[in-house]
Amino acid sequence: MRDACLADIDVGLEARWRENGVNGRLNMNDISQKEAEEIRDKAIEEIKKVYDPEIPVNLYDLGLIYRMEIIKAENGKYDIELDMTLTAPACPMAEELPVMVKEAVESLVEAGDVSVNLVWSPPWDPSRMSEDAKIALDIF
Repeated sequence: MRDACLADIDVGLEARWRENGVNGRLNMNDISQKEAEEIRDKAIEEIKKVYDPEIPVNLYDLGLIYRMEIIKAENGKYDIELDMTLTAPACPMAEELPVMVKEAVESLVEAGDVSVNLVWSPPWDPSRMSEDAKIALDIF
């Protein structure tokens, strides 16, 4: 049996890690809230190492990660599924950025299968950026 921690879009409901649109809600089975939060936080730290070469801000702080689902697999690893978007559908890095996010999350020793879905709804807009990103890009 696989057990899930579902992190949906829910901008602004909770503290710092949610300000970018990743919200945590846990379906309790064999995975604890603490376990799910630890894996989520580690995945976010890896995603924060991924930058769009045209923008000096990481993809997480840009608000491009919309959903994260963490599933404890039978082998003890955590399968992680992400939904992400891009700042624009015509982004020249549209093929590369999801692969870069996937590889970053796969680098976690706890990671099992990792999948990244590119989504366009809701459309990205600057309000999804963290305060740090807005400051780095002089957007107020």
